[in-house]
Amino acid sequence: MKRFSIVARVGSTDTSEIELLDKSSKMVELSFIRNSTQWKYGLNEAFHSLSKIGLIPHTDAVDLLVLASIVYAVDTKIERITHSQDGWSREIDLYLPVGNPDLWDKARDNILEPMLRFLTGDIWRIRFRRHIEDILKFIPCNQEKTLNKIDAVCLFSGGLDSFIGALDLFQNGTKPLLISHYSNYIDSKIQKACFDILRNEYNNDTDIHIKSKIGFKKNTITEGEKEDSLRSRSMLFISLGVLAASTVSDKMTLFIPENGLISLNVPIDPLRIGANSTRTTHPFFIDKFQKLLDHLGLEVKLENRYRFKTKGEMLQGCMNQEIVKKHASITMSCAHPSNSRYSPNQSPYQHCGRCFPCIIRRAAFKHAEIEDLTNYVLEDLWSRILDSKKAEGKDIHSLKRHIEEIEGNPNLAKYNVYRSGPLFEIEDDIIEYIDIYRRGIIELSDFVEGIETKSSELK
Repeated sequence: MKRFSIVARVGSTDTSEIELLDKSSKMVELSFIRNSTQWKYGLNEAFHSLSKIGLIPHTDAVDLLVLASIVYAVDTKIERITHSQDGWSREIDLYLPVGNPDLWDKARDNILEPMLRFLTGDIWRIRFRRHIEDILKFIPCNQEKTLNKIDAVCLFSGGLDSFIGALDLFQNGTKPLLISHYSNYIDSKIQKACFDILRNEYNNDTDIHIKSKIGFKKNTITEGEKEDSLRSRSMLFISLGVLAASTVSDKMTLFIPENGLISLNVPIDPLRIGANSTRTTHPFFIDKFQKLLDHLGLEVKLENRYRFKTKGEMLQGCMNQEIVKKHASITMSCAHPSNSRYSPNQSPYQHCGRCFPCIIRRAAFKHAEIEDLTNYVLEDLWSRILDSKKAEGKDIHSLKRHIEEIEGNPNLAKYNVYRSGPLFEIEDDIIEYIDIYRRGIIELSDFVEGIETKSSELK
């Protein structure tokens, strides 16, 4: 195991010596400015996109995005098994220049570090220092504001939930600014296709879609290592949304569309408490993030209006059924769509059809009684017994066992909602979270009925 000290540098004059908390740790410097003018790691794309429509970000929002980018770099480039004592929790010290160190320091112990610990499962220590230079001078500035009135900002991933969320906003007469983060070409392609549908359907010729590919090369922190858990992407995504929302208006709502079952993300087997259990929009994380924004004076309200709905209920309640029935199939829900590249006679980046997100998607269409036009690699799950030791049946087997436990003891629901994280700071909503979990399980149970799984090791 090795502790890492990550030192962020912003600007050519940011060269001061840093006193490390652990002098035996491996120190890595990340310089965020190239040639004293351009932001690195994809941040330049985000800032230029805002500049094109005349939006200038606040210093605290830029600092938040830099912090989120570093957390994302650490999370994706430091392998857990190699650099942790328990095979999971890494030990990370961050040293970050910000505009107001005293303000950030006051949020560190009770908000920021617990939020990161919950999100990634790692042990974080963060130290702040003051910017040497005004970082806004590195932000491109277009004085002519070309953006028409914006009523809200909405995260737009290219998934089914985000498509419904944006569609409902447009249908309701709201004009949202859509924010996307992409990791590869296919993500970008899907997001553009989804956006083009909304723009064409609502006759909107204004560019109200901001995309950014923030990412880090494999040798940024360690030599060729890669970590697949990716639990911090949500912080990066939301921080991009906050960056945009805080530039549009002094008070702005950032919509984070995600169904309640995924938000809670109760682990369906013990292994999912670790790497496979993301906490993207878990109520505890969102509550901590909101407290951080409030503390920093960034008047952005985080809102997930679907937190008490299943995916099927979202689909069923979509405000424009004609559009969602026609175009929902182009959205992407699969946990590993690139796996289809290695399947013969399959199109690249196709839904696998058997991972947990795919099952939730397929169950949603059935619940909403909408024809599912999505192409799945494993389309028919009922014609044969699936091997629970292989990818084809692993998630389905775990899910069926989980369903059996709940059906055998319905009282487990009120305990299971706490398995993926604390809810004590939002106790007023506990009853509704228990209910959404129960309804989600019923929705899934209805879909997987009749699917059989069996271990190939059994004779």
